[in-house]
Amino acid sequence: MKQCSHTWVVMPITRAIDDKNAKDLTNAAFRMQLLNGSYEDGRITLIATKTDDISPSEVLGGSNLDDDETGLKDIVETEGKLRKELSGIETDLSLNKKRRRSVRCSEIASKKARTDTAEHRTTEHHEIRQDSDATTSVPQPGHGEEGGGSKCTSALPSSEIDAEVTQADEQIRNHIKRVELQKAIHELVIKKRVLCAQMRSRESVNVMKRKFVKQLKDLEDTAAEENDPDNYDPGVPSRDYSRINPPVLSCSAVDYLRIQAHVVGDGLPNTFFDAESTGIPTIQEWCRNLGNVRRRVACLGLLERLDALAESIHSYAQDINLEDVAKSDREVMRKRWQSDSTSGTGLACKLKEELHEVAQNRCLKLQDRISGSMERRCREAALKVRQQSGTISVFSYFLSALRRHGSWRQDLNVNLTVPFMRKIAVHWSNTFNTQSVDLMEDVAGIVGKALTEVVESATPLLNDLARDRAEQGKKELENILDEIVDIVHEVISDEQKEASRCLAPHIMRVLKPGYEDAAQQTGRGSTARRKALFNEYVATHKNSAFHDGANVLLTRLGGVTDAVRDTLEEEFDVLSEKMEVAMSVLWDRPTSDDSLELKACVHATATMAEIRDQIRLWRRAANPVN
Repeated sequence: MKQCSHTWVVMPITRAIDDKNAKDLTNAAFRMQLLNGSYEDGRITLIATKTDDISPSEVLGGSNLDDDETGLKDIVETEGKLRKELSGIETDLSLNKKRRRSVRCSEIASKKARTDTAEHRTTEHHEIRQDSDATTSVPQPGHGEEGGGSKCTSALPSSEIDAEVTQADEQIRNHIKRVELQKAIHELVIKKRVLCAQMRSRESVNVMKRKFVKQLKDLEDTAAEENDPDNYDPGVPSRDYSRINPPVLSCSAVDYLRIQAHVVGDGLPNTFFDAESTGIPTIQEWCRNLGNVRRRVACLGLLERLDALAESIHSYAQDINLEDVAKSDREVMRKRWQSDSTSGTGLACKLKEELHEVAQNRCLKLQDRISGSMERRCREAALKVRQQSGTISVFSYFLSALRRHGSWRQDLNVNLTVPFMRKIAVHWSNTFNTQSVDLMEDVAGIVGKALTEVVESATPLLNDLARDRAEQGKKELENILDEIVDIVHEVISDEQKEASRCLAPHIMRVLKPGYEDAAQQTGRGSTARRKALFNEYVATHKNSAFHDGANVLLTRLGGVTDAVRDTLEEEFDVLSEKMEVAMSVLWDRPTSDDSLELKACVHATATMAEIRDQIRLWRRAANPVN
């Protein structure tokens, strides 16, 4: 984490607004940014995920659609009308179904009754025939009519048949209408889910931004009150918080994967059906643009350094002239200003000695400022943390953490440092954000004085060339000093990040016996005993954990100045050698019979001129307005 320059706080959108973990994650991101230097707009990005997990009824229940411009209100109203129409059609279909069932039951009952009557008449006729077997059978009157009456009873009038056909046609039309309405409602629900998800995302983003600014303000106000309680005015903000606009993004990774067919067998997307609506392309573009500002600054800085280098080489090669300088003049300048590592003489050796003194003095002042600023804060924070009665909650992997001295999944030692680091985070940021090593004036004065001595010692034939080379050296010095200042700031940033993380290992060493004793508990009730033993050990050793931890932190801060001093001395050595190289044309000149070196100088002059022309074109392309 200490290597990162941007922090992303990622959480489900359903928990992003009110969840305590989301608030803790944001506060942790603030502290990390402040301990890494200072909070900058855009360095912390909030990302709300799972936007496809949506319940439109819940979203619409707490929303006012009077000012809606997305069409959601029209969709809700249209859906309501269609559902009402669908309900009427389903009611008609249900009534027709009941009526048809009733008619079918009546027909079955009538048919059964006719069948029973016919069987009874057949039995009776058979008995009569047995009683009059000698007599000629005479057709019974009405028997044919009885059968005919039975056939007539089973037939329906044409009017009823027409009514049945009409009702069947109407029922078919209702079935078709119901399918059409269900399809239309399904399409509206899909659109409604998308619009509801987008509306929830917009509202959540606004709420998260407000909470983000409020959390930052609370953190800085608390630090300001602790810093100067007598003069603290809560009505005067520490900064213009209206200008803070943190990037807050929302996305649905699951739907994006399904839309892009990155997963197979997961079915259709839940809510979004085009990739742009998922928010993933927006995050991808955000990632691509994250480094634009830094790349532009780095590119312009690189062009400046290349231009300075090309100009230096061009001037060096162009200033070589063999006709007007005697060998004796060059030897005079060589003996006085060419460095000799054994004797410690020369321009570079002279500059190294004086510049190392500057590095030492500046680092002592830097150490005094850092120690004076942070020592009291660390002591006060340690005292307040010791007075707090914090306990460790038992979680599922508590035993695993005990066996590994707290370092398992989330680090218990780091969690114990949070109250301490929270109290010094803002002051830490202010301390290191305002620290700088004043180099420009002192270094420019020393180098300028040395170059002036070189010019004054030049022979008459070399005097003009010496002045030109001295001016060229001063131009190079400006770019070199800018690079040195940037390097020193980077070293300070890296070292203070290291220092901010030295407290957790110290706490692990202090609590190691407590971890081991608690981990040895086994059997019934061992979980409660582990918790009690460890919390008791933490309470007993708070003083050594945090008071001595403050000493460890302050000692580690002393390493910041050591690293800065080493860096300055190394960079000053390079600077001294570059200044000598810039002036070495006064004594390190090719002879007239050295044709290869003369050709090389001519080629170098032409090449550097071409490079400088190309750099000017690149600069013009990078700044078309200018």
